[in-house]
Amino acid sequence: MEITKRRLADIVPYAANAKKHDKRQINNVAESIKQYGFVQPIVIDRDGVIVIGHCRAMAAKKLGMEEVPCVCVDDLTPEQVNALRLVDNKSNESDWDFDLLADELPGLDLSAFDFDWGLPEDQTEDVVEDEAPEVDEESEPITKMGDIWQLGRHRLMCGDSTDKEAVQFCIRTCNRIDVQNPRVIRIQNSLHIGQVMLSEAYYADVLAGKYAGLTALDAPAAMAFDEQGTLTTPWLPQ
Repeated sequence: MEITKRRLADIVPYAANAKKHDKRQINNVAESIKQYGFVQPIVIDRDGVIVIGHCRAMAAKKLGMEEVPCVCVDDLTPEQVNALRLVDNKSNESDWDFDLLADELPGLDLSAFDFDWGLPEDQTEDVVEDEAPEVDEESEPITKMGDIWQLGRHRLMCGDSTDKEAVQFCIRTCNRIDVQNPRVIRIQNSLHIGQVMLSEAYYADVLAGKYAGLTALDAPAAMAFDEQGTLTTPWLPQ
């Protein structure tokens, strides 16, 4: 891969670029270039049209740069160039591991950037507790077994937490979860949270003392279900 310097004025934005960049994103990229340098070259085709890096080009213009590092993909066909432009943008979309992100951010000075990380700690609205409404025992219930309600970043399923199919279905409906290694917390009920069951994905973190007040009482073990699919894993004596 050969990186060359090109005059910013000679680089042409792709007219049909489907990826949009707002002012905040451009400012953040400009700040990144200012602090850390131009570490990601702009990718252009043989005619100098941008394939990857429109936002970097706009940030460079904001900073008054006259030249930018570029990589030319002149070995690709026009069809491949158009495909690469979309594939690169789409393949860069992914979710965050908010637990790891929350550990990483406190040690970094990102005060010059305007980012909304979406962490629970970023939610500053006061929580107002409502009084529980009277239960209507005559009308047909709105929520049925198997219904899933979206509550912000969370989902609430109406089901039996001891039913194997309900547990499996609930895990599969979560977007930000590794179904092979899910991070699941099970409580006995809302009045007894002195002891909780954590999936194996949490085990190493608990042993390392990452979660204050949590102590591992037993080694990881598979959830046990009987022939009817009912959870039989017992709670440890307290």
